[in-house]
Amino acid sequence: MVPLFPVIGIAVTVVLRSTAASLSAVLALIFVPSMFGSLLPSWWQRNVLSLLPGPASDSIAIGHLNESDMHLQPVVAVVVIAWLAALLVLARVLLYRRDA
Repeated sequence: MVPLFPVIGIAVTVVLRSTAASLSAVLALIFVPSMFGSLLPSWWQRNVLSLLPGPASDSIAIGHLNESDMHLQPVVAVVVIAWLAALLVLARVLLYRRDA
């Protein structure tokens, strides 16, 4: 589900209206949980980190291969990725309000 990340980047760029801020936010959203997630308690990994876009897309693609705290059920992962639609709607609303 790699195409998910550029779409997130576009939506965040429209919302923040700053290249540097959106680049920092998207890279932090993608890479920081994978780098420092193992240092957090297992409750945090199961209930918070598994809801981010990377683990959610992994749950759809390879979640059936092994059981892990970071993998959701594929049906739940599809619902979690629906937050991308909310981000795109927010970007569209802000784009039309600010730049109309």
